[in-house]
Amino acid sequence: LVVNTTRLVCYTNNIMIKMKKKKRLKIYLEMRKLNLESEDDSV
Repeated sequence: LVVNTTRLVCYTNNIMIKMKKKKRLKIYLEMRKLNLESEDDSV
């Protein structure tokens, strides 16, 4: 779970670096989507 979270953070950081602040909402939605998928994997 810890490793999964770390990978998620790294992935999110890469997205934020590549994208502009205007797409912050899209990034947020993408993060929530990834979080939901991660939770499903855990269960």
